[in-house]
Amino acid sequence: MANDKVTAKEVRCLSLRQAASYIGVSQSTFRKMVKSGDVPTPIRITEKRLVWDRKQLDEFIDSLSGF
Repeated sequence: MANDKVTAKEVRCLSLRQAASYIGVSQSTFRKMVKSGDVPTPIRITEKRLVWDRKQLDEFIDSLSGF
């Protein structure tokens, strides 16, 4: 059987922890940024599961760096 493990680069839906790490801030700072509307809003996958779209986070980072 082939290796079914997905690498971080292939993951599109990021948890809070992963999203915060992805943009280089702490989880508490990321939560504040979500609350203030500075970063993209999460996507509700299930009743209890929120994720952030990596592509939207890339667009957010691009907007900060002037791309």
